[in-house]
Amino acid sequence: MMYKYPADGIQNYISEPNQPLLKHLQAEVQDWDPNQYITPEVEQFCIECLVKGGFQPRELMDFSHSNNEHKLAYLYLRDEMLKFLQGGGTLPRVKLPLGGRKWIQERQQERQAQAWEEQEQQERLLQLEQERLLQEDVEQERDYFERMEQ
Repeated sequence: MMYKYPADGIQNYISEPNQPLLKHLQAEVQDWDPNQYITPEVEQFCIECLVKGGFQPRELMDFSHSNNEHKLAYLYLRDEMLKFLQGGGTLPRVKLPLGGRKWIQERQQERQAQAWEEQEQQERLLQLEQERLLQEDVEQERDYFERMEQ
């Protein structure tokens, strides 16, 4: 709470972030999943090990500070994974978030290309509509002149 309510005599440097800048930065990384720290294959491996070890499913496990079940599960899982890897097994790793600037530029280019494609599609639709209207006008004029000739 000190960071929100500094003691008397301490200057409070709290300030609101620049909202347009914050939104811009958030948009740059909107496709990144900060919660993915293991691959689905590793998660499945862990689930299978815990089931084999007789542990409850994660949803039923008691993570309270006074219960050691989750600590025992961690130690068991650590040992099983070490045995698996030392025995020649392999598990895929999550790519480290390196090259962030390049990744951001690639996503921006993808979004720009998508926007250009959408714009081109809108222009094609508009052109088709204009051609249809022109054709309709031509047909109306032809009908008009045909009636005039009769």
